Amino acid sequence: PRAQQILRFAACGGQEFDLPLLADVLNLSRQDTLAALAPALYDELVQPVRAASSMSFRFIHDRVQQTAHALPGTPPTAAIHLAFARLLLVNASPEALDEHLFIIADHLIHGLERVADEADRWAYARLQFRAGIKAKAALAYQAAVHYFDAGIAFVPHEAWAQDFRLAFDLHLQAAEVADLTNAESRVLALCDELDTRARTPMERLEVFFRRILFANHQGDLAAVT
Repeated sequence: PRAQQILRFAACGGQEFDLPLLADVLNLSRQDTLAALAPALYDELVQPVRAASSMSFRFIHDRVQQTAHALPGTPPTAAIHLAFARLLLVNASPEALDEHLFIIADHLIHGLERVADEADRWAYARLQFRAGIKAKAALAYQAAVHYFDAGIAFVPHEAWAQDFRLAFDLHLQAAEVADLTNAESRVLALCDELDTRARTPMERLEVFFRRILFANHQGDLAAVT
C-alpha cells in the first residue's frame, strides 16, 4: 500500500524527519506528502514535532521506525538513503553541512552499495574522513571508527595511486580510534597496511609512533623495539 511505502521512505529519513525533504525525495508536493502521511498520523505511528514553524515529524518509538524501515518495497533502502544524502548535500550551506555532517555521513554509509561513480566515491570518502575527525574530537571514538572505516570503504580500488594522502590518513586515523576502542587486531592490520604503503621517512615515523602508542596502551613497549 502507498501509505506503507511513504512510511518506509520517512523511516529512512530518521527517527525525526523533515516534511519538505521527504517530499523532495518522493518527488511529491508537500501537500501530497502530508496527505500520504495522514494514515500514519491517524494511527499515531508518527506525530508532529511541537516547535514554532516546524515542518518535522517523529516516529513515536524507535521500534516503529525500525519496523517501517524494514518494510519491503522499491527502490531499495540503500537508494533512498543515498537520495536523502544527496539532497542534503545539494541544499547545505557550509554551516548547515557541519551541523548535519553526521546525518549525511550516516545516510551515505547506508547508501554505499549504490555509489558507482568514482568522483562521488572520492567526495564521500572525504566527507566520512571529516565526520570521523569531528567524532574523534567529541570523544565519540566508536562513531569515529564507523566513519573512518566507511571512508576506507568508499575510496576506489586505486586509492593509493590516485590520492595517497587521503588513503594514508584514513588508515592512520582508523588505526588510532581502533586503538582507543580496544580493537587490537584491527590496529595491527591497519599498521601493517600502512607500513607497506609508506613512501617517506616521515610517513614511516607516523606509523611507528602509532605502534608505540598502541604498545604503550597494551603495556608491551618491547613489541616495537
